[in-house]
Amino acid sequence: MKDRLNLLPLAFQRNTLRRTQIRQWSVAAGICGILVASIGLFQHYELHRLEQGLQMRRLRAEPLEALRTQNEQQRNRLALLLDDQKVLAELESEQLAFHLLSTVSRSAASCTDGVQVQQFSFSRSKSIVKSPQTGATAPSDQQQTTEVETLVMTVKGIGADNLTVSRFVVALRDSLLFEKVDLRSSTGGQGPVRGVRSFVVECTL
Repeated sequence: MKDRLNLLPLAFQRNTLRRTQIRQWSVAAGICGILVASIGLFQHYELHRLEQGLQMRRLRAEPLEALRTQNEQQRNRLALLLDDQKVLAELESEQLAFHLLSTVSRSAASCTDGVQVQQFSFSRSKSIVKSPQTGATAPSDQQQTTEVETLVMTVKGIGADNLTVSRFVVALRDSLLFEKVDLRSSTGGQGPVRGVRSFVVECTL
């Protein structure tokens, strides 16, 4: 085997080696650049795809969000309406109580101070009545019934005598405020006050 002797000048050899290395580094840099560009394009594509998916989800969620907001607004309006109805019912109940108290006071005053109302209370009762459309001749299993709620005011007090108590009951009936006025009891006192009557009157509205 023969050894080859490079007779080219040393400077030329160095330049040739340098150019060869530069070409090699350029090729490597180009390959790296292509790889970096490919990775960048892939990531950009993935990011764009994710943004599109997010936008589609947002578009699909907008009607649901609007519906959720509408439902929340409706619930708030319903709560306000129920509160208003509750306040109105309480006011109507208080007005009714004051009106009944005024009627009882006027009826007692018409007895020339012979009646003293000591206590009155309210109670509600429910009863089942037959509907008038079916009539009493219809079979019992075919008769329609209706639940009716009535308000009963119970008045307790004392009267000078039986006549005074009777006048008080008549005055309550004449007020035309009650559907029915019943004298439930009238008892006399003991000893010196045996003429004084303790009475219980029920007024059905």
